[in-house]
Amino acid sequence: MIHCLAQEEGPTSSYTVDTRQAATPRAALRWLRSQAAEAATRLDPQPDRAPLTLDHWRAAEALRRWADDMASHETAIEALAAGNPVSITTEPGGITLTAVPRTFRLPPWAPTQGAAA
Repeated sequence: MIHCLAQEEGPTSSYTVDTRQAATPRAALRWLRSQAAEAATRLDPQPDRAPLTLDHWRAAEALRRWADDMASHETAIEALAAGNPVSITTEPGGITLTAVPRTFRLPPWAPTQGAAA
């Protein structure tokens, strides 16, 4: 399983927007992309008009670019499949999207599959 987390930084603290458990690296990236699109819409709801603030626009554009960058997604999927975490953070704007694979390591003394009984 892969634990996925979307967080936002407020003026005085950070808070969790949403979490998800994904079964595969591709599912984790799909969820992160949807969260990036939702956060970009919250920060800059009308990208064809003047932004609320320059910081909101910069963060929203960074999230939109990342959500559309398929080459970086393939790299992220490979990293997750190898057991490495993946994260994107916007500065300014304070949006962090993270996926962390949950790996379980068997102790050396644990029986392995196919071992004689």
